[in-house]
Amino acid sequence: MKKHKQLTIHQRYQIEALMETEISKSEIAKIKGIDPSIIYRELARNAANRGKTTGSYIARNAHRLATPFNR
Repeated sequence: MKKHKQLTIHQRYQIEALMETEISKSEIAKIKGIDPSIIYRELARNAANRGKTTGSYIARNAHRLATPFNR
């Protein structure tokens, strides 16, 4: 599998779209060609904790939080 230093905004939008189709996290990792632990950590770290989107993965928000110079 490929080594990734950080997910790109494009990859995050793809993960968001795949999560909406209710594909498993392991399947998403296979589709993206990355280690499943990256998907699990990304979703655990960046799922919304409150508001209307609680429990949802929002790519735009995840990327904003992961990019230090955008904070």
